[in-house]
Amino acid sequence: MKLFGREFKFNEFDVIHKGNLIVWEGVPSEPDENGFTTVIDYKRGDGRKYLQIRFLNPVDGVYQNYSLTYYENDGITVKSEYTYDIALGEGSV
Repeated sequence: MKLFGREFKFNEFDVIHKGNLIVWEGVPSEPDENGFTTVIDYKRGDGRKYLQIRFLNPVDGVYQNYSLTYYENDGITVKSEYTYDIALGEGSV
């Protein structure tokens, strides 16, 4: 799966090609004042969190960065976290 031109995977599988979409559920946050969802939690079929995507640092309605936070099997402990810049024009609302 690509997000702003970067590949990321669930359990080392590209979701679009190899993953089992039945067991993953994206849960969006309430939209911001511009109607943009700023946090999306991906959960396993049993409800434990696997991945959180969070959009960060809005400037005039355009988000400058996003973070990917991966969780251990318990769905609570952070396994890894990465923050990326959003190229100009990709995060506008």
